[in-house]
Amino acid sequence: MGLISAVITQNIDGLHRKAGSKNIFEIHGNLEEAYCMKCRRKTTFDELVKKLSGGNIPPECDFCSQRGRKGILRPNLVLFGDILPPSFTQAAKEVRRSNLLIVIGSSLEVYPANRLPANCSKFVIINREETSYDSLAEIIWHENAGKALEEILKELRG
Repeated sequence: MGLISAVITQNIDGLHRKAGSKNIFEIHGNLEEAYCMKCRRKTTFDELVKKLSGGNIPPECDFCSQRGRKGILRPNLVLFGDILPPSFTQAAKEVRRSNLLIVIGSSLEVYPANRLPANCSKFVIINREETSYDSLAEIIWHENAGKALEEILKELRG
């Protein structure tokens, strides 16, 4: 319907992309990609698993190995202690530009993603449980996300 400008997700399963969503900010990375910690080249997560399963521990980057360097592959995930990827900064900019942020299925407890609503003038929360941001939201809907979104879609279609 053209009402959503972006999807910002902490999920790492890639389901938003598989569902056909556009302009996705995966702020914790995803389990579909891996990258070399030395040259930063990306490969598939399946390639990383294949190397590990074949006894290549640690899993070496083919590009670096061909050049006599020792590059190690790792999943394209944000792990504890990692610096957030550029997608987080881009997501924060998107939130600041938006007229409305709809937070769906998040407890808003994980820092720094939980700070995103503070960057938006208006936000709605759809979550089964209460959050620390409920008192600041325009609308709070304590409901299963799927059910709530079905009802919203029904209203939008009139």
